[in-house]
Amino acid sequence: MRLGKSGYGFGAMPQRDDTNNLLADVDPSSQAEELSYFIGENIDCWDIQQRGEFASFMVDLPGRQGVRGFLKHLKGGGIIADTACPLQMILAIGGTRAALATLECARYPYHVVTSADDIGAVGCSGETVAEKTAFLEGLREMTHEALVADSLLYHAQQERRRLPLYFVRAETDGSHSASELARGRAIENVMVCAKNAMSAARNLGKHVAVGIPHGTPIWSSANRCHRINQCSSRSFEKK
Repeated sequence: MRLGKSGYGFGAMPQRDDTNNLLADVDPSSQAEELSYFIGENIDCWDIQQRGEFASFMVDLPGRQGVRGFLKHLKGGGIIADTACPLQMILAIGGTRAALATLECARYPYHVVTSADDIGAVGCSGETVAEKTAFLEGLREMTHEALVADSLLYHAQQERRRLPLYFVRAETDGSHSASELARGRAIENVMVCAKNAMSAARNLGKHVAVGIPHGTPIWSSANRCHRINQCSSRSFEKK
């Protein structure tokens, strides 16, 4: 289901074409104040810096991630976690039932993101063409893919491992067979989303990885914990 139009962003983002030189004419004592305007006036953040096209800062935001570094692009998108790992991509394609979502609260709302195209993780449902964008934003709903990412993050935190940034999206259409699905709008949209994830990763200076790391615990439908014993991850080099 399609839920809402508001994400985890804090106010409208002014559009600037000179992002890299945004603070060139601002004295150092005023740089943090200028950047805090882009981040959000009511966010209690510190250690604010400009890193390329991003505002970088420390803050204690809602979620299990605790106090850590975050990023916000100065031209668009929402607040996302600042991570050292590759951008993990979880994409889904299928019929209309694949777009199911719930209002369950995310435990890591800034680590599980999608394209900042005002659509959300449930995708376009075959009704429109996915928008090309390199900006990211948090989710308004928890899809199957988002729940998988949330579970992986929880187990990583329990084991004191790194918490990656996950890009999730499900694209669907009204196809009644696999052959129809292979020729439908959903496959076109999921390819756009994959390119969006790669563009976002390029902006962040990251690679894109697809798969589940070795030894990651996952939950089966029987609610029993299993482990992946063979690495199924693939990294994509930046172009």
